[in-house]
Amino acid sequence: MKKFGMLLLFVVLFLTWSNAGQAAEKTIGMYLDDQKLELPENVQVEIVNNSVMLPIRFVVEKLGFYVEWIQSSQTVKISKDAAMVELVLGQETAVVNGAAKTMLSPPYAKSQTTMVPLRFISEELGLTVMWNAASYSVSLNTPPTETVTEDLAHLKGISFEGNRLTVQSDKPLNPNVFTLSDPNRIVMDIPHAEFDGSEVNGQPLGANQTGQLDVEGHPIASKIRYSLFQNDPSTIRIVMDLNQSVTYQVYGMDNGTEGMILELGDSQPTKNGKKLVVLDAGHGDDDPGAISVTGQKEKDFNLKVALKVQQLLQQESNIEVVMTRHDDTFLPLAQRAGIANDLNADAFVSIHANSAPDAPTASGTETYYYDKSSLSFAQLMHKHLLAATEFKDRKVKFGNLSVLRNSKVSAVLLEIGFLSNKTEEAIMMTDEFQNRVAEGIANGIKQYVTGS
Repeated sequence: MKKFGMLLLFVVLFLTWSNAGQAAEKTIGMYLDDQKLELPENVQVEIVNNSVMLPIRFVVEKLGFYVEWIQSSQTVKISKDAAMVELVLGQETAVVNGAAKTMLSPPYAKSQTTMVPLRFISEELGLTVMWNAASYSVSLNTPPTETVTEDLAHLKGISFEGNRLTVQSDKPLNPNVFTLSDPNRIVMDIPHAEFDGSEVNGQPLGANQTGQLDVEGHPIASKIRYSLFQNDPSTIRIVMDLNQSVTYQVYGMDNGTEGMILELGDSQPTKNGKKLVVLDAGHGDDDPGAISVTGQKEKDFNLKVALKVQQLLQQESNIEVVMTRHDDTFLPLAQRAGIANDLNADAFVSIHANSAPDAPTASGTETYYYDKSSLSFAQLMHKHLLAATEFKDRKVKFGNLSVLRNSKVSAVLLEIGFLSNKTEEAIMMTDEFQNRVAEGIANGIKQYVTGS
């Protein structure tokens, strides 16, 4: 046992208290963590200058440490992992991990072996030592093991749309992805990760933290299964069951964004004849966004509208849609834009509701852009959105916002109306209004990406 072996070395190099220059008159009892250590009969313990001396061969035979003898310099090197102790016969100065240290009793040669001091080594290695004069014994106790908390990524969602599997997390992921046959499947092992709670996509995890995502009507993928695969290190395994063998690409691991996307096939989405749109429902999970005058949460409003826009765009044969979130999960802002960047999307639209609690009469619709290349997109989207809301026109504005600033594709952020305004909030919470706004957003996107 590793711990046992290491601590035995400390025993072998330990101290005792007795008369200088005299051999021990009776056997010294040695205990490691309350377990008695039986020394072989042919191992002679000597006491010199109040220090216990033991043969170095005991270190080799019983403890498994690496010992190197250098005849030319009369040096003994004892090493374990990264630790190194160098002793020279007859010299009171030792070298411990490159630093000089003084011993009470130097090592010496006797009967074709080397005797080494236990006190010195044990103190250097941090053992707690107690001497019991009544029982003539030494007790060595292992220092408490420091608990190291693994910095784990938390998986917040797993979704599959089109040919893309999206895994949402709060930290960058570095999965090991490989394929298996008979039956065909793609396996993704994600080390240093755990599920974020007891649910995935709103579905409770089963026994042993397992779950699955059913895939209906897809020509290649039939099912997606996930589980906590192992504990050390904590590893999540995601398996995509396939109807046939297929190539794939993985995105989102090397650009500092969190989560990952696995796309079936060799092509980027925009090279298959379709236009790709990324919809972002702002906020989510423990970030509720603004709270309305009646206690409604912005995150819920944003998601409802985004899902309605998704349904409308999916009816278009020449447009594919990717959602940054499908449920009440949270993605860091950099990841939201990162998804669009990784997929080289044609458009990125972030959907929000506004709030000004200190100005309850504030009202209206506004649209933000960051890069000048997105200005025309913002103007077009604002025209469609304003016609749908019929709210006050708060214009198109430059916004130094993270999801826009980090986007490398055409990107806008829509502030549909004010949840802090009692009149607008009442209208915004109706299905009729949300359907109308979703249609306006979808029409603006279609016109921008397809020209019609």
